[in-house]
Amino acid sequence: ALGVSTQELQHYKPVKTEVGFLNGRDCVYLDTISFNYGENTFTLKGSINGNLCSENLTGQEIPYRIAFRGVMALKMLELDTWDGDSASYI
Repeated sequence: ALGVSTQELQHYKPVKTEVGFLNGRDCVYLDTISFNYGENTFTLKGSINGNLCSENLTGQEIPYRIAFRGVMALKMLELDTWDGDSASYI
């Protein structure tokens, strides 16, 4: 059929966190992206919307910080302009 890909679809499984499953695209907020060239460290900071977590009874926002060390190169794409034809990690 025209327009139908014969490639096998990838299926993703949700990861259960300490506050349960994170539901919806508005659950994780990204506030800050930083790259330290001297230390080759890439850091993401933001918060998780507690109201969209399956097991967070308080509903409060949860701050997070994720740091990657030994990063030699970085490529960022604006989601609205990504054509989807290539892997996001290239």
